[in-house]
Order: sequence, then structure tokens, then C-alpha cells
Amino acid sequence: MTSLAATDANVILKGEPGSGKLTLVRGMHLYKNPQAPIVVVDCSAGKSAHEELRTALDSAATTIVLRRIDRLDASTDELFADLISADQHRYPARWIVATTSTDGDALQNSALAEHFIATVEVPALRHHPDDIPDIIRMHLAPHRETAFSDDTMRTLKKYHWPGNVRELVDTLKHVLRAKPAGTIAVADLPSALSSAPRRTMTAMERAERDAIVAALRDSGGNRVAAAKLLGIARSSLYRKIDTFGIHV
Repeated sequence: MTSLAATDANVILKGEPGSGKLTLVRGMHLYKNPQAPIVVVDCSAGKSAHEELRTALDSAATTIVLRRIDRLDASTDELFADLISADQHRYPARWIVATTSTDGDALQNSALAEHFIATVEVPALRHHPDDIPDIIRMHLAPHRETAFSDDTMRTLKKYHWPGNVRELVDTLKHVLRAKPAGTIAVADLPSALSSAPRRTMTAMERAERDAIVAALRDSGGNRVAAAKLLGIARSSLYRKIDTFGIHV
């Protein structure tokens, strides 16, 4: 991605919702030209998106992000393609980056897509958990006296993060509201982060899962003690731990 930013190559970023595509673009823009503005155009905004792009192209922005280009209808796609084509014949040409969450062929017949020379896959957070500490540092206020214990960081890395970077950031905000400073322990994390179920759980199952996680945390991971706290047989606890994919 850094090499693409250095060559001004227009690029499409493809990835799951919340995988950090826009964050990545902003980071690369700062790498390229930290003093210049960046403009994000939401292509899902309908007719107003066309005017947003016109305004962006009339601005001093050196990077323009076309967010969710898979949401453009055919007529708007053509209009966008014409505007971008005219802009790219100017000097210096702006860096145009598009984002899409589409895995199918929504862009196969797109005239706009022809103005991008590469597509970069942005991996889901579960595929690069070792980046979680860096992502957290990016979203912590400077000089904030907050740390994460080793057990907490291991729990964060084990979780499958279906909502990707967006879910991680939301979780961080939730945790810091409850504990603004100090060391974040596993017990400070939402119960869901200690579970990786094989299927979508019902509301009743989520409540049951949360109770089991709380008991295991209170008993320091001792399953015999946790079963006593819950008032259930050890065999039942073991079965539910397996069913809900609990790791504490």
C-alpha cells in the first residue's frame, strides 16, 4: 500500500465492513502529504454524491476517497467516471482511492472502475491480530495513562472480531468509559470477547454465556469453583463452555 501511495496510483480497497479501509487511506494520505486536505465522498448518498464529488474536485484536496463505490447506480457511475477522467488529465493529478465491501461482480461493468489500476484486499482483523496493539495505540489519546495486561491483550487477539477494526474501536471506547485510566484487565472487557461460538446465539444463550464468563473470571478460571457459583453440575458447565466457545 505504501508503494502505491508513493506512485500516486489510483487504487480500490476491498474488504469486509469495518475492516479499516478508510483508516488505511487516511494513514497513507498523511504519509504522502500531511499538510494537504483529504475529502471523503460517500457514494451511497444517492444524487447528492455527484455534487459532493464536484465540490471535492473544486477543493484543494490532494486525496479524494470514493467510499462504497459498489453502491453507485449505472447512471451515477458514468457521471463519476467523466468527472474523474477530466480531473486525471490535470497536473498534478489527485490521488483517487475507492473503497468497496463487495466480494462479487458489482464493479465488472463499472466505467468508474476503469480509472483504477489496482485492487488491494484489506484483510479482516481476525487475520492479523498481532496488529491489535498498534491499532489501540492509534486510538488512545496522547499521554493517556492506560495500559493493557498481557492476559487482556491475549484475549483481544483470540477474539474473532466479526465487526473488524470498527468493533475493536467501539470496544475500546466502551472499556475506557468504564475505566478511564490504569491497567485494563480481562474482567474489564465485555463478556463476548471471551467467547467464540460456532453459530449465532439467542438472547437467552448470550445471557447464559455472560453469566458463565463472569463466574469463571470471579473464580480465576477454576471451573469447579465456577460451577459452584452458578449452581450447576461440572459436566453441564463443561458442555456449555464447549458450546459457547468460552476461553477464560
